[in-house]
Amino acid sequence: SPAAGPAGKSSGIVYLRSGQLMIMTADRTKAQSAGLGWQFSGCAWSPDGDSIVYTSTSLLSNRLGIYSVSSGSSKLLEWEKGSKASHLVWPSGSNHFFVVADLKVSGRMFSSIMRGSSNESPSEVVTVPGSIEALAVSPDGQVVYFISNKIIYSFDRKTGAQAIVADKAGDALAISPDGKWLLTNPVGIAVCPTDGGKLKQIVSAPGIQEVSWSARDQIAAVTTFGGRAEVWTFRVDDSILK
Repeated sequence: SPAAGPAGKSSGIVYLRSGQLMIMTADRTKAQSAGLGWQFSGCAWSPDGDSIVYTSTSLLSNRLGIYSVSSGSSKLLEWEKGSKASHLVWPSGSNHFFVVADLKVSGRMFSSIMRGSSNESPSEVVTVPGSIEALAVSPDGQVVYFISNKIIYSFDRKTGAQAIVADKAGDALAISPDGKWLLTNPVGIAVCPTDGGKLKQIVSAPGIQEVSWSARDQIAAVTTFGGRAEVWTFRVDDSILK
């Protein structure tokens, strides 16, 4: 899952390869190691383009850290022992990133959405029973959206209200740059307003595994079918969404 730097802030791209964090800039491509026995498992850019938040895993544990592109230094953040880190997101207009912590207690699975920053260890936003399959956050970081049991939920950090946005979702989630639309992949690609409504199918295609929405209103989809992986990009007109 390549992660492009913020529009107008960074021309870099980061991606994971063989457990390493690969950082591409105009000058070079640098490989960052997670340490002996560790592998990187996720990454996201800060809005200013100078930091990359990452998750890494070992055989029995998880880590969360921040890498500074300008200095080349990395520091670890506090992380609850025994919990798995997944679904890392850093909204374009927020100083905080969001990550899901999965933890099994007395045989039951719980998922906590956590919020942190480059100088602030993660704290709990909301905890739900079961597992979270996908996570998206409004550009300002005020509303989090997540999929659990094929249902898209929203949680407003300001009011504490949780609501159902749509059902019959897939296992991927992406939000439009203006924060008005959500994409998911039930069978192909479907869209719905962030304030709730039925999903509308806009692309019918098998094997779509991931979706993203660029700052220039283009959608990218990763699809795997018949042993072949492809990346598709296309522009979506407002009339199609509505």
